[in-house]
Amino acid sequence: VETLGAVSSDPLNTDDRSVVEFGFAKALGSHEEVPRPNTVRSWARPTGDDRPELVGGPVDWDRIDLERAEIPCRDGDWPYRPPDGTAADVRERLDFEREWSGSNAKTALAAWDLRPREPETLIEALNVAEAAVEARDPRAPRWVARLAQTDPLESLALQARLQADAGRPVEAAASLERALVGYRSNPWASRFAMRRALDLATTVAAADRALAPRMLELMTQPFALEMLRDYRLYAAVSILKTLDDTRDCHRVLEPFEPYTRWTEWDLTYRRDCYRATSDPRAAVASDELTRFLEEQTSKFGL
Repeated sequence: VETLGAVSSDPLNTDDRSVVEFGFAKALGSHEEVPRPNTVRSWARPTGDDRPELVGGPVDWDRIDLERAEIPCRDGDWPYRPPDGTAADVRERLDFEREWSGSNAKTALAAWDLRPREPETLIEALNVAEAAVEARDPRAPRWVARLAQTDPLESLALQARLQADAGRPVEAAASLERALVGYRSNPWASRFAMRRALDLATTVAAADRALAPRMLELMTQPFALEMLRDYRLYAAVSILKTLDDTRDCHRVLEPFEPYTRWTEWDLTYRRDCYRATSDPRAAVASDELTRFLEEQTSKFGL
């Protein structure tokens, strides 16, 4: 506590003066940068105050450094910078996470393979399996099967990807359905993995039109905590466009009204949907598409 007080002029957080508890609400909406937990730990690192005194046995501090640094990686973000003096193995594992956060599967696996290793953390198990599937690495089935122990929904979604890549779209659709239905009640799923699952649903629908209605129906139900709401709904529009069928277009467009995404693709589909179904909003949809095109002409001289 004394160390933190020495490096900062801000008031200390204590039991009877909860600066942190109420500071968030006070800072909400401001442009002042709030220190991240990793930044606070870096302040405490030089004096060892980032590591509490322990009793009852040793602690693997390298493993702790790894798990702290890779927290953002579950959702596809870059890892935090590890502290100075971190073990080489930890840095190499984080190099893998950094490469994979850029969706560069082959480069990520090359970083992983600098020495023989297996996933140690929950986040590694997920991202190594994802990268292996993306790169079509022969280890992918084994890592996907292992992932089922800790992230069963993500394992199902990756199994669907393996099945789709093997030319088995019906099996892929069945695995994907189990994953997407599971996302409706699991608030802890990786958003990065969920986005890939939604992308796969549109791919499966495009590859086999007979599966498209099934994939479309999966897109119409919200996930837990309304996660990826817009991404899910845009996937529904993409699948419906694949079907070239306007009968269900109202159902997937309704959640966007009256603030449809301001792109030519979305506005054109909306206009065509309402025209084909004699919807009274057809005139507004047509006017807004015209306004968008006029704005693009004015802005870019198109």
